[in-house]
Amino acid sequence: MYLVLDRSQWRAINLLMVSIVYDHRAIPVYFTLLPKKGNSNLAQQQQVLSPSLKLLKDYKIIVLGDREFCGVELGRWLSEEKQVYLSLRLKKNEYVELEEDIWFQLSDLSLTPGMSLYYHGVKVTKTKGFAGFNLAAKWKSAPPTLRFPQRIGRSKKNLS
Repeated sequence: MYLVLDRSQWRAINLLMVSIVYDHRAIPVYFTLLPKKGNSNLAQQQQVLSPSLKLLKDYKIIVLGDREFCGVELGRWLSEEKQVYLSLRLKKNEYVELEEDIWFQLSDLSLTPGMSLYYHGVKVTKTKGFAGFNLAAKWKSAPPTLRFPQRIGRSKKNLS
């Protein structure tokens, strides 16, 4: 079962929520209003995830999150304490250790449109070194170039 962790801000309303993915739709199961504008912190993320994970404890869970939720602390809490799988989107300036003591920034992996790659058991971030991640990267194909047909049979007329 997929759980999506997401935050949405509209004017003064800042909503942090957990949703279940069902039939390609996200159905909210728990949310909280954040007391400030901007990103959530680890305690707030744990606050919305804990009741959801408890409610769904009998299911195999995969937590999905975008770049706001790519913190090592959240990843460690989810995988070690809550024993759930996670798929968190990383920023391109994040470092990963692909082989022992060989670090790359994600932007240096030279992905091009249509390319994908997979590494098993990598370490994420040089400073905090969270190990055991599986890294999957994919750059979808470039959108097709739109071409507009030229007008046929029309020419400029001299209006003199």
